[in-house]
Amino acid sequence: MRVGLNERTGQLLTGWAHCQQCIRRCLRTLFRTREMRYHLGSEVPELQDDNLSEATIFRFFAAIAEALSDPDGGEPGFRLQDIEVVASGARSGRIVFLLTGVFFPRGHLGDFSVYERQSTDWMLEAA
Repeated sequence: MRVGLNERTGQLLTGWAHCQQCIRRCLRTLFRTREMRYHLGSEVPELQDDNLSEATIFRFFAAIAEALSDPDGGEPGFRLQDIEVVASGARSGRIVFLLTGVFFPRGHLGDFSVYERQSTDWMLEAA
């Protein structure tokens, strides 16, 4: 079973809640900036201040997919299948992505025999 600590409250997180926190951490961490874990992260923070256009949204999709599917720094308990923009506000600088895929509760251990379909929303705000 997946177990970790909530990064805000310090309380115990298990299962899907822990996986969601790991997904968020992976996407908001700039690639090659974590000490001793250079392989963790994504290129999403580099795109954060770009103008919100169709080309930029496509680059977000690519950066999200690449980060989560990376065998070394991605999320081993989640296989991304679909990304949707569910809300965006060009003026506010906010964009909400809905990430849908398959959650493997023991994927971090290399066991992919148990799985369930899950979705999580992830909001990006301009810095």
